[in-house]
Amino acid sequence: MTLTGKERDLLGSTISSFRGGAVGMTLTDEQVDVAKKATFGDLVVEFGLDANVARKFENFVKQAERRNQRPGFVVNRLSESVRRRIIREEIEAITLAKADDYHPSPNSSGGKKFEDHGAGEQAGMIKSNLYSIASKAQSLHDMIGDTDELPEWVQEKIAVADEMVDTIKDYLEYEYRR
Repeated sequence: MTLTGKERDLLGSTISSFRGGAVGMTLTDEQVDVAKKATFGDLVVEFGLDANVARKFENFVKQAERRNQRPGFVVNRLSESVRRRIIREEIEAITLAKADDYHPSPNSSGGKKFEDHGAGEQAGMIKSNLYSIASKAQSLHDMIGDTDELPEWVQEKIAVADEMVDTIKDYLEYEYRR
């Protein structure tokens, strides 16, 4: 076997998790690289896997390698500006549905008033929601490390929220300029 002691330990823990049937188990690039170094014989002789389990493990590693190579779906492969855009899109997704029920009209002070069309919220509630969204977005931004890998569904939700907030911002900017 051509594995170092550290690599052998990493592969051993990866195999243990695999044997334990870890639900939703994913492999890091390092785990995939180490697992690819091990031969079928290593898996059977050195790690005590029977032939069927060794084949399943090899297939699992191949699938993990393919998943890890998909461009743009791993957070640590996204630039800071892309991550920020994704966060903005997720915030927008959350707030867009509420904003669809409001249409601007001039009020007596010359500003903009958003008429309620059944939703029952006023500007104060909207501002409270926006504050909450901004606070949570900042917390999420601070939680996510530069090398963290997040599930694809999380990335998609954040991207949608950013797009929705951006749409609301564009709409309000246009209305206030009219």
